[in-house]
Amino acid sequence: MRIVYYDGETDPVTITVETVYYFFASGDGQTWTKNSKDALGFIVKGDKDDENTYQKFTGIHVDGQAVSIAGYTTQAGSLKLWLQPVYLQNLDDGKHTLTVLFSDGKAEGSFQIQKPVPKTGDSTPLALWLVMILAGTICLGIIVTHQRITRLKR
Repeated sequence: MRIVYYDGETDPVTITVETVYYFFASGDGQTWTKNSKDALGFIVKGDKDDENTYQKFTGIHVDGQAVSIAGYTTQAGSLKLWLQPVYLQNLDDGKHTLTVLFSDGKAEGSFQIQKPVPKTGDSTPLALWLVMILAGTICLGIIVTHQRITRLKR
């Protein structure tokens, strides 16, 4: 972006300002289920000078509200960001906007919070029941065969 400054008395001065475009390299649009113990992870990169992305990080907002540092952790490598389960648990179900702030720009993405899916029906493994039936049938066959052999010997 070019900015021309002219105060009316001196020659115009042109200043070139490079803008950095920040974007979600991973994690945008994912879903987190309530009561999960897992954090929600994102990677944010800058299109210019990405090796300094982490140093330019200043904070995050969710749905326009600043998030305390206790609600997330970060790591260098572009910017690796994890929203913590203790923070996510207190959000309402539905879609949320995540804004990652930098000293020279921002990245906007989203994530979903959903209720846990209730378990319904029988979750007992079918293979276990089949093995038990097969074992019972074999035992019954052994008992019947043993009784027949015992009767024939008399």
